[in-house]
Amino acid sequence: MSARAELPAPRTPAASPDLTFFNASPEERTALLARLVTLPPLPLAERIGGGGDALTEALLDAAKADDKARLAGLLAEALDLAPATGRRIVADESGQALAVAARVLGLSLAILSRMLFRLHPATGRSAGEMTRLAEMFDSLPVGSAQNLVAQWRGARRARNERVEDAPPIRSYAVARPAPLATGETEGQRERG
Repeated sequence: MSARAELPAPRTPAASPDLTFFNASPEERTALLARLVTLPPLPLAERIGGGGDALTEALLDAAKADDKARLAGLLAEALDLAPATGRRIVADESGQALAVAARVLGLSLAILSRMLFRLHPATGRSAGEMTRLAEMFDSLPVGSAQNLVAQWRGARRARNERVEDAPPIRSYAVARPAPLATGETEGQRERG
């Protein structure tokens, strides 16, 4: 028997996003968020920017109208998530998933509170729950929230972008052409 036959097959990355956060208790979620601080920042291409005033108004309008489907769709689109993950964020009665999304989108605690008050009145009206949520929101670095949303994105991003499809910035094996002299055209260079 050769040594090659004894080696296990290489593992391939999971094809589904990491949704552990949604299955965890509030205390486990707090511990998970604390561990995210140790991760390196996401590459710029993977980061989600702020949504702006138009998105904030659209989110508030959907929350006021108690249109959870629209709110989930807006969040999924803004965060580049699967629609099912957007629905899970909205369905989370603790408000922690919505707090993570709000941090990534640059929403304030006041906006988060208004949305939560409409979506989950029991949580939104509980002083204890809102205090705990405010403490989590205030202590949550944007980089940690970005990393968690990237985990939620999981296979969606991997499925849409492959390394082979990424354009190279520059090939170092190919010499750069010499700059054109002032007034010289490409045709003059080839002739001359």
